[in-house]
Amino acid sequence: MMNQAKQYKRFLLGLVLLLNIFAEAGARLILTDLLGLRLQAVLNVPLQGLGSSFFVGRGSNGVSVNSYSSIVQVSLSGGFIFHFVL
Repeated sequence: MMNQAKQYKRFLLGLVLLLNIFAEAGARLILTDLLGLRLQAVLNVPLQGLGSSFFVGRGSNGVSVNSYSSIVQVSLSGGFIFHFVL
């Protein structure tokens, strides 16, 4: 049962990578011994179309793969980090 779950998860990850281009960056800033700050930014570009072409001519030939998207999503988030000493 566990092996099936891992294979299913890998398939979904591959599907997301084919239909979506994204970049993610973040930072954790420790301000004091008890308090910190977390910042995160995500750029998400879902692909709306894919295309390919193959051409042959006199003296040249080639293959082209194209994709396009008119949607760009940007997400900015942040939070506080609390360190509790027991």
